[in-house]
Amino acid sequence: MDNYNTSSPLNYEIKIEELPKLSSLIKESSIWFHSIELDYRKKKQMLVVRFVGARNMLLNQTYLDVIEDQLNQLQQSIISPLIKKLSSNFVIKLSVDSKGRFSFFDTALELKVDCGVGLNMHDAFREPFAVLMPFALYSTHIEFKGQRHRATDVQSYIRITPDELAEVLDSPIIAPRTRTQWYHIADQVYEEAQQEYRYKIDVPCIDGELYWDNKIDTIQFTLYEKDQKVRA
Repeated sequence: MDNYNTSSPLNYEIKIEELPKLSSLIKESSIWFHSIELDYRKKKQMLVVRFVGARNMLLNQTYLDVIEDQLNQLQQSIISPLIKKLSSNFVIKLSVDSKGRFSFFDTALELKVDCGVGLNMHDAFREPFAVLMPFALYSTHIEFKGQRHRATDVQSYIRITPDELAEVLDSPIIAPRTRTQWYHIADQVYEEAQQEYRYKIDVPCIDGELYWDNKIDTIQFTLYEKDQKVRA
């Protein structure tokens, strides 16, 4: 932990094996925070930890003990299971109350999976959907992105508890209706992405079903590319 990176005042890069030492970092820097975000980078086997709060605060031992306990719970019930059972990047966001207790009852989880490179829609979305579909009931919206006329990645925004997460990871069930409906949407995404140099679209998800009619997309026009529409 001696060589942690502080690229901005409350951002820290740590290796996965250093996670148990995070409470010591908080104590040494006297960090008081009301939210924490942990961004897992699979390729580098590291976490970017972001605190929203302040340094050099006067913290009592009770607060530090609660923070240490909550970080242990976070590692055991959320981070370690995700790393062990999912091969994808993820972001965890939790609010923290004034006593240092984390909002595990409403964990914000973001899962991002790259699309496959193949000849058809099923090749592109097979891996992302295998990871994301079991979380369908807990997903609030799904973001599809494309670059250079092909779909590149899918990101799911999820609200979940540790118990619900454990259930999904232990028994990753995909409902037939979900599979059919998501691939129907993916077919439209795949065709649209082929027509755009840059593509981004956000589709609401309610009770596991994607609502294409309520999608949100971003359209960008570039002056130097005549008559070319770019979704960014």
